[in-house]
Amino acid sequence: MEMTELLELVRRGEDSTLQFKASFHSLDQLVAEMAAMSNYRGGQILVGVDDAGELKGISADQQRQLNGWISSSSQQNISPSILPRTSSIPMAEGLVVLVIEIPPSDSKPHFDKNGMIWIKAGADKRKVGSREEFRRLFQESELVHADAVAVSTAQIEDLSQARLRAILLAKFGESQADKILGEAPFPQLLENLDMTRKGKPTIAGLLLIGDNPQRRIPAFAIKAIAWVGNDPTGMEYRDSENIEGTLGEMFKLAMAFVSRQLHKIQAGQGFNSVGQWEIPREALEELLVNALIHRDYFISDTIKLWVFEDRVEIISPGVLPNHLTVEKIRLGSSNMRNPILGSFGVYTLPYRGAGTGVRRALLACPGIQLLNDANLNVFKVTLPRLTPNRAQ
Repeated sequence: MEMTELLELVRRGEDSTLQFKASFHSLDQLVAEMAAMSNYRGGQILVGVDDAGELKGISADQQRQLNGWISSSSQQNISPSILPRTSSIPMAEGLVVLVIEIPPSDSKPHFDKNGMIWIKAGADKRKVGSREEFRRLFQESELVHADAVAVSTAQIEDLSQARLRAILLAKFGESQADKILGEAPFPQLLENLDMTRKGKPTIAGLLLIGDNPQRRIPAFAIKAIAWVGNDPTGMEYRDSENIEGTLGEMFKLAMAFVSRQLHKIQAGQGFNSVGQWEIPREALEELLVNALIHRDYFISDTIKLWVFEDRVEIISPGVLPNHLTVEKIRLGSSNMRNPILGSFGVYTLPYRGAGTGVRRALLACPGIQLLNDANLNVFKVTLPRLTPNRAQ
């Protein structure tokens, strides 16, 4: 790394993947920082830069000590081990800034020598404090998936055989669907399809074929608000709805909610035309489906569907999984966070499962903005509205 690159990093400021440290005073302090970054998405630690972004530098003796700590801690004090890289940038008077690069990891969670798990919290770090956070780390290593988790308060009676038959009909056709339904008792079939686990409905089972799923999983719904103006902190709204049901039912209700708010515009058509939505319907469909299928179901929060006078926002709990970035999904990269919902979603939603939905939405509506917000732990999509007074 050159000095110009270092200065640009410092100018950017600290965040979840960039940490400033004037120095490290103990091996345990270093281990906690490296483990936390490994349990996130990797990143860089700049040693010799204080919290205010001022380049202080460290001495040659400090650098030798740190290199020894890094070598021993990455192999002996962090489990599974990590492979950090280091480089130094010379400064005046023999001082250097030491750059520690922590690569992204597929072996999460990483523990320190005391069995503690550290995670990033914005630019800071903290210990894992809940079962959901622990599960998310396993999810990122594809050791567990949220949609396969059983809901302890639910019963098989919460699942609908008629809804399951509709999915099987869509997938196999009538004769094969009835054959499958007749080959095994309903509880065994649900277990085989991962819609129950040890007799308890899974999150996927409830969201695909549940009767009133939010009775058992109330946070997994859509909170829809049509605001007056463009400020989400405002006190006035035109319409509000708590959208509940299965994935298919929530999708239809959410699309109906948005359709009530959007204007129809002529868009160059004849006078007798019915008009077009000011946001392309295809883009809205793709992004709503994406939110329902791919949101993080280890986070107990609703999807937000916010309609403003100049835009529509879809805010999903959880950032992009694993090593996905906004740039990658713009090019069609994908990662199946919820494989059960993904495999059956093609039969209940306008969903292909090919990983190209976001790209199709961008082609239909080029003004879409995508924000992967690690600090708020959400993924936000913003679709601009073309209201009649702004139409060309």
